[in-house]
Amino acid sequence: MSPEEAAARAEHGGTVLCLDVPAGTEFGVDCTIWTVGPKFQGVKMVPPGLHLALAGAGNEARIAEFMYIAPTDVVLRKWDASIEAFAPGCGMGEEDAERYRAGARRHDFDASTGPYPMESHQRWRRMSCYITRDALAAVGVPPGTRIMPGDPDSVLDGKGKRYDDGSYVNGGGGGGHADAAAAAGAG
Repeated sequence: MSPEEAAARAEHGGTVLCLDVPAGTEFGVDCTIWTVGPKFQGVKMVPPGLHLALAGAGNEARIAEFMYIAPTDVVLRKWDASIEAFAPGCGMGEEDAERYRAGARRHDFDASTGPYPMESHQRWRRMSCYITRDALAAVGVPPGTRIMPGDPDSVLDGKGKRYDDGSYVNGGGGGGHADAAAAAGAG
C-alpha cells in the first residue's frame, strides 16, 4: 500500500481498538479471521459502514457483534480474562475510554493495529448490502448486541446482558413451540 493510500484510508476509516486480547485468540472482522499475537490491539483503516467483529477461542466460543463505523470512529473493546470474552460495553469508564479513543485518533496504536483487509471488503459488501439497522433491530440484534453461535437465548446486549424481550427468541414476539402447540389444540 502506498503512503498516499494509507493516509487516505487512515483519514476516512475507523478503528476497532481491542485491549488485552491474549495471544492465540481468534479475532475477525467481516470475512477475515486471524489468530492474534501478543502485540495485537485491533484493526485500523476500517471502511465506514456495517461490520461484524468476532473474538474467541474457536467456533464454539466465538462471540460476534455487528457495529456501524463512521469515518474516524474508534470502537473500543477490552478483553476480560475472567469471562474469556470482551467485557460488557467498552470495558472501562467513559473517561478512560475517551483517552484511548483520542490516542487511536492520534495514531498512537498504529504499531499494534493491523490494516483492514481490503481484499475481502468487496465480498463483505456483497454479503451485507441488505443488512440495515432496521433489519438488525427487527430480528433482535441491533448494533452492539453480542451474539454467539447456536442458541438464540445466548444473545447479549452491548452491556453483556441477555437480550430476551421476545423480539429475537422464537422468531419475533412469541411464536415458537408453545404457540404452535396451542394452535394445534395441544395443551
